[in-house]
Amino acid sequence: MEEIELKVLEVDEKEIIEKLIFHKAKKVADVLVREKYYDFEDKRLTINNEILRLRKAGDKTELSHKKKKHDPNGFLVFEEYQTNVADFDIANTIIENLGLKPIIDREKRRVTFSYGDLAIEIHKYPSIPAWLELEGQKNDIRDFLEKIGYTMTDTSSLTDNEILKRYGADVAYQRMTK
Repeated sequence: MEEIELKVLEVDEKEIIEKLIFHKAKKVADVLVREKYYDFEDKRLTINNEILRLRKAGDKTELSHKKKKHDPNGFLVFEEYQTNVADFDIANTIIENLGLKPIIDREKRRVTFSYGDLAIEIHKYPSIPAWLELEGQKNDIRDFLEKIGYTMTDTSSLTDNEILKRYGADVAYQRMTK
């Protein structure tokens, strides 16, 4: 399955939420997200632009494999395979028993909205400004960006890791304060 997304960095959470509500986007969730990324000792996943991620968002746990694809139009595109798993800790143990090592263990807050076929999320790590992420089809993303007052020049196709690096934040470890 192909995942297509764009981000708008350094957004004001309150202002964005007001715009989303004004345009009738439906709030779906506001959750703490814990995510662990894994790789082999030889870093073969990282070298091949691949990700193996275990993520718990609220009471839902997912295991994902992603491979980054080149997109000449400035979108962040991954080939993604994802499935729900029942237990974060057991899945973590299975992955580690297969010889993969955790390379990232972090938390963020994520507020999710839906608008038609778009998934709209506000991401907030503890050490950097929040950003808006839109996931869906390219035309839907462009149209909704325009609706809320942005253009393609306001967007970024950076990954979470690249955004954290941009701000000099610790990519491997982040914890939200309670």
